[in-house]
Parts: sequence; C-alpha cells; structure tokens
Amino acid sequence: MDAALPPGPRAPRAAQMAAWLARPGWFAGECRARFGDTFTLRVEERPWVVVSDPAAVRQVFTAPDDVMHGGEANMILRPTLGAHSVMLLDEAAHLHQRRLMLPAFHGDRLARYREIMVEATERAMTGWRVGEPISLRPHAQAITLEVIVRAVFGVADGRPLERVRALLAELLDRLTRPRRLFLAASLGPHHPLMLALARRELVPVDAELHRLIRDRRAARDLAERDDVLSMLMLARDEHGGGLSDAELRDELMTLLVAGHETTANSLAW
Repeated sequence: MDAALPPGPRAPRAAQMAAWLARPGWFAGECRARFGDTFTLRVEERPWVVVSDPAAVRQVFTAPDDVMHGGEANMILRPTLGAHSVMLLDEAAHLHQRRLMLPAFHGDRLARYREIMVEATERAMTGWRVGEPISLRPHAQAITLEVIVRAVFGVADGRPLERVRALLAELLDRLTRPRRLFLAASLGPHHPLMLALARRELVPVDAELHRLIRDRRAARDLAERDDVLSMLMLARDEHGGGLSDAELRDELMTLLVAGHETTANSLAW
C-alpha cells in the first residue's frame, strides 16, 4: 500500500508528529514546497495524504461515499465522540444520521441564534480597554462555548449554565493540550491507555449530558423550543424513528468538539 502513496518526508513518525502539532502551517508549507501539491505525512498510526490543489480538494469532497470514508479518517476521535457520531459514520449510516440532523441547522433556525451570539460577545468584551493588549483566543473560546451551551444544548440561565459550561470547558482544555494530542497520535485511539483516559475524563460530562437529555425529553414545551438538542429530539426519519439517547449524546459531543475550537480559532485569526 505504501508504494502507491505520494512522496513525503522520511523523518521518524514522532518527529513528524511533533512538527505537525507545533507548527502545522509551516510544516505543510515546507512539505508542499519540497514534494508538490500532494504529499504523505506520518503523524499517527495510518499515513495521511495531504492535497492542496483546489481541484484535488474538490475531488475529495465530492467523491462517492463508498470511495471516501471520512468516518474512518476520524477514528482518533471515537473515544470522545462515541460510536454514533455523524463524523465517524460512512455511507448509509452517515446519510441517515445526517438527514435527521440537517433540519436543526436550516438557515432560518440559525438566524434565531444571532441574539445569543451578540450577548456572548458583549459579555466576553466586558473589561476590554482601548490601547491595552489582550490575548484574543481565550475570549473567542468563551464566546463559542457559551453559544454552543445555549443554542445547541439549550441551557440558558443561572446555575445550570455555569455548571455545564465549567464541565465542558475543563474537558475541552484537556482534549486540546499538546501533550494529550501527542499521546493520542502516538498510541492510537484504541490503545487501552487512551480508552481508559477518555472514560475517566468523560464520566462527569456524560452524566450531565444524559441528565440534560432525560430532562429535555420530559419537558412540556419541547415542541416550542428552538435549541438544537430539542429539534434533534423531534426529528424523525421516513419510518418515524428518532435519535436514541446514546445517539443524542454522541451528536452533542460532536457539535461541541467540532464546533468549539475551530470557530474560536477562526474568530481569533
């Protein structure tokens, strides 16, 4: 299989991993300059083929689902996201889950979250002073986390908001530490150490998510709510089936992990 892969750096996997985690943009740029628009990296267990030509990127994203298995590529996230995450499914299972989730992200529905975004941003900017330098990324993280907790999880006020936000902030901090990322890439997602670490870290978060799901299912105003969790609970497929509690838990974690850090980094840049 390796003989068919594009060329790439021959440095040991640990060295490539360290370069990628420390300076991914620089490392990818150096590789592109040396090996061309398509090259192979060895950052985790399976080799990565990196494409940078726009036509090749388009080909990857529009390839048939039986050719490009995005779920397999995201398996490093399985201990955190869970087996039902739409990011880890392929072909028919992915399409089924995605169809159930799409209505919650219709443009008109997303427009309702504008007020939440404005409030979170204004709260994060409290105390800023003209002329005083600030580290923007922590503020961007605070904004995106509050938006996710309120708009996606539907937790809006007081003590519940603070409790959920604190639990999720601690988990996200652990998941994005360079040492943790290095360990995950080195050992692989199914190593007993990584599985045990994920289970221990997720105990309080999972307990809170399942409590939230249980309480929301019992809510009398479920049909009138416009947060993403409530809409996911109301979603039905062509046979009248909906998402189970386990599937809801995994999709909430997916939206948190996929939406928090990426959006915060974009805001900071």
